[in-house]
Amino acid sequence: MVVDDVAQDPRHAGATHAGLTDLSIAARITVPLVKHGRAAALLVVHQSEPRRWTETEVKLVQETAERTWAAVERARAENALRESELKYRTLFESMDQGFGVAEVSFDGAGEAVDFSWIETNPAFERHTGFFASADKTVRDLVPDLEQKWFDVYGAVAKTGEPTRFVEGSDALGRWFDVYAFPLGEPQRRQVAVLFTDVTERIRNEESLQRANNMLIDSDQRKDEFLAMLAHELRNPLAAIANTVKLMELVSSEQLSAERSQHFRDILKRQTNMLRGLVDDLLDVSRITRGLVELKQQRTDLKLIAERALESVQALMDEKDHEVSVTLPRKPLEVNGDPVRLEQIMVNLLTNAAKYTDPGGRITLCLERTHESAQLYVSDTGIGMSAEVLDRIFELFGQAERGLARSEGGLGIGLTIVKNLVELHTGSIKADSAGPGQGARFIVTLPLAPVEERLHEAEKKEPKAANREKRILVVEDSEDIAETMALLLEAAGHQLVLAYDGPEALARAEDFKPEVILLDIGLPGMDGYEVARRLRQNPRTRDAVLVALTGYGQAEDIERAHEAGFAKHFTKPVEMERLERFISTVE
Repeated sequence: MVVDDVAQDPRHAGATHAGLTDLSIAARITVPLVKHGRAAALLVVHQSEPRRWTETEVKLVQETAERTWAAVERARAENALRESELKYRTLFESMDQGFGVAEVSFDGAGEAVDFSWIETNPAFERHTGFFASADKTVRDLVPDLEQKWFDVYGAVAKTGEPTRFVEGSDALGRWFDVYAFPLGEPQRRQVAVLFTDVTERIRNEESLQRANNMLIDSDQRKDEFLAMLAHELRNPLAAIANTVKLMELVSSEQLSAERSQHFRDILKRQTNMLRGLVDDLLDVSRITRGLVELKQQRTDLKLIAERALESVQALMDEKDHEVSVTLPRKPLEVNGDPVRLEQIMVNLLTNAAKYTDPGGRITLCLERTHESAQLYVSDTGIGMSAEVLDRIFELFGQAERGLARSEGGLGIGLTIVKNLVELHTGSIKADSAGPGQGARFIVTLPLAPVEERLHEAEKKEPKAANREKRILVVEDSEDIAETMALLLEAAGHQLVLAYDGPEALARAEDFKPEVILLDIGLPGMDGYEVARRLRQNPRTRDAVLVALTGYGQAEDIERAHEAGFAKHFTKPVEMERLERFISTVE
């Protein structure tokens, strides 16, 4: 719109004219800018006096409008670019994912031969320790991944095909989920690499896999152990059953004293074997659960070693082993449980004897170091591989011995030994040069301080009353009850039997026993309830209650004492111990 005189132009009548007059506009040129079919802006040039605008002036205004709009659009684009760059840079700098741009170098044949990082964000540098540098190549960064990176990133730059993979290396000590894609067209030479640190995930997966493998291995070894346990239990049971059958077939007239003694020896030997197996199982259960309480006192390891050697002498003589013993001349004292310390030595010596062929050599050496005692037990036996050494002290983790299993045992002795040693604040280790090269076990225990003295007087055995007692045996197993009664009667005591709770209460009322041997696991009314009722009856409340049970954990013993039992015996009961206790009852 070109207006030479606003006052004379009919398009500016009325209010429009008045408004322009107030603004001292008498002549003007208005150039609209239409972009994409819409009015985008107006450029207005005016004067305070009327004038005739020339064609040149009009074209100049039009051109100025176009150039001004172009400048505005350029400024807007530059501002948008700056904002975009700021957003990109903020994201680039603050994102936790690593991001880098690598420039790939190609040879004349179009094969990638090298590349360097030309841009990296802080996360990239933080995760990898690498910084963008034109003179730093992949060869400098991670030598062990050089060829792989050539192949992978070179292929991305050459083909334009993106790729994704998990990458890591010993040099980095990290693992990443990597996404690599080309920047621009193929052969543009630049590859963008976006990666996320997945080291923790990879380590967790590896840890879970290791744990799963350990569980599978442990489960397999447990199954093997249970099969071995069944085998070991069946052997003495078969021998006992066969001996009993032979005794039934042989009449009393044909049973000579020598043959009778032979049968008794078989039964005693196999019963002792069964007791040993059960004791081992109970021991490993109590020890590994931390339920063993040591009865510690100042103990001479030299005397313990001598007793342990006596215990295994028969086994070593049977296999014609050469035994070498080195003991200190003076006492070697530690604070410990004498029974458990002897158990440690017996287990180690028995283990050496079992796995050493006849005629082999076994060595026991006990010596003093600076502040500790060291026990060495070595042999010339079957030895151990490195794999077996790694798990020799684990439950169910002992070496394979084949189907013959001529030596017997459950293979849990070393687990018991290790836990007992550690309960004495000591340590144990094993070494072997390999299969067939023998083995050595080294036990280290802290010495008792020189100035230490025992504060508790040595417990004395109570004097035996040495008179016959009236004894009530309450046991639901007739075989156990009757055999126990026969043994006690042979010792001169008066016996009455009961097979359940109500019968026990009735018999006790009439018999007025001095000692009641009471099975805890009775049917219907258990031993604790029977004990409670006996205590309520004036005729039986003074009887000495003795608990008989197959449960021998610490909590079982404590519960028995709380229920009023004077003594707790775990089945199978050692009759010598039972008779010694009964003899102390006044």
